[in-house]
Amino acid sequence: MTRYHRHSHRLVQLDTYSEKHYFFLQTYWQLQCLIQQPDVNAVAESVHLSTAAFCRYFKKQTKMTFTDFVNQYRITQAKTLLLNDLSVSQACYEVGFESLSYFNKLFKKLTGENPSAFKRRQRQATNLPTRQG
Repeated sequence: MTRYHRHSHRLVQLDTYSEKHYFFLQTYWQLQCLIQQPDVNAVAESVHLSTAAFCRYFKKQTKMTFTDFVNQYRITQAKTLLLNDLSVSQACYEVGFESLSYFNKLFKKLTGENPSAFKRRQRQATNLPTRQG
């Protein structure tokens, strides 16, 4: 069964398979463009929803808020950069955080370890000799 939501005097169909995926691909593209300064209002506008409607729909589909999603995405990107030998501060600013202390705090909250410990552990894991036997 398809559900419709009224928005700006028109019906926006949200629950068909292709439109859901189009919605998230478009949102992903917007996120890529806005990763340095993500603006939920601009993303909502780009998919023709009010900010409140976008936030409700986004949370329903992803089980997280847009801000949590952006932060999770940034931390995942930072982990990749750390594995590619960028410093913690370089990774922090490269993925769009403006505060190194907030980046460290959020990184630890989401991964269970601080960025330096993550980088050190990954480096040690890749340098371990393989076991034979």
